[in-house]
Amino acid sequence: MDRSVRLNKLFSFFKKDTDNQIITAILDKSKPLFSEHIVSLVDVYCPDIKTTKFYTKLRLGTMELYSLGAYIMLLISGKKYNKYRVLSKILGLNKNYFLFLLKFINFPKDLNKQIIYASAFNVLIDHVFDSYLKQFDPNKRAKIIKLAINSKSVDKDKNMVSLLSYLAQNLNSKNIKYFEKWCDAEVKSINKQMSIRDFGVKATMDLLYGTISKQVSKKNIKLMYEVGYFVQMLDDYIDLEEDIKNKHMTPVIQNIWNYDTIIEQYYKCEKLTCDIAIENDISKKLLPLIKGSVMYLSYNLVKKMGNRSGN
Repeated sequence: MDRSVRLNKLFSFFKKDTDNQIITAILDKSKPLFSEHIVSLVDVYCPDIKTTKFYTKLRLGTMELYSLGAYIMLLISGKKYNKYRVLSKILGLNKNYFLFLLKFINFPKDLNKQIIYASAFNVLIDHVFDSYLKQFDPNKRAKIIKLAINSKSVDKDKNMVSLLSYLAQNLNSKNIKYFEKWCDAEVKSINKQMSIRDFGVKATMDLLYGTISKQVSKKNIKLMYEVGYFVQMLDDYIDLEEDIKNKHMTPVIQNIWNYDTIIEQYYKCEKLTCDIAIENDISKKLLPLIKGSVMYLSYNLVKKMGNRSGN
C-alpha cells in the first residue's frame, strides 16, 4: 500500500466538515506568538532555514500541534479558567455563548513563552537528529545533541544546534534531561533496528506538560501521552517509505501499528478528552463541540503530514 493509498484511507475516516470553532478560536489567539518568540531567534541562529520546507514544518508543528494541544488542555481543565467552564454549565450556555466567553480568556505572557519554546524544541530536536546532522553517524548525532541541551553557556556558533541549546537553557532542565534517553532510543532504532517510541512520546509530552503543570491535574498527562502516541502513529504510518529509506525502524514497519490501531487510538483520545472536560465542569451540551475539535485536529494533522515530503 503506497503513501497516497494510505492517506486516502485516513481521509475516509478523518473528516474536514467537523466543528472546528474551538481550534480556530485558539489559533486566532496564539497566531502572533510564533513571530513574537521564535522568528527573532531564527533570525539570530539560523536565518537560512526561512527559505526551506523545514521552516514551515517548524511553524506548523509549534503552533498547530504541540502548543495547540497545551492550550486545549488549559481550556478544558486549567484551574485558572474553571470559572468560564462553570459559568457555561450553570447557565446552560450553548456553544455560541461558550465560544463568545473564550474571547475573554488571555494566557499569561510567561506561560505563552514557555509553551511556544517547548513546542518549538520538540519539533527542532527531531529535525536536528534526522536531517541537520545526517552527515554524522547516529552515535555522533546523539553526542552533539546531548552536549547542546546540557550546555549552560551561549554557543558562539549560530546554527540549528545552538538554537536547540538556547531553547533548552530556557526550559525545565529536568524534562530536558530526559531527551538524552530519547537520543539513545533514536540511535538504537537505526543501529540495532529496534523500534522504541516510548521515550520520544514521554520526552516531548513531559516537556510540554511541564509548562502547564501548575494549572492542570497530574492525571491529565495521561491524555497528553495518548495524544503523543496517536500523533507518532500517524507520522510513522504516513512516512513509511521515508523511514524505510533512512533505515529508521518504526512500529509501522514491524506491523505493530497500522490503520486499525490508529483508529483505536483516536477513539481513546476522544473519550479521554470528553471525560476530562466533564470532570472539569464543561457542560455535556458542549461535548459535540469537543468531539468536533478532536476530529478536526486529527484531520488537520493528516493533511499537514501528507503535504510534507518527509523530514
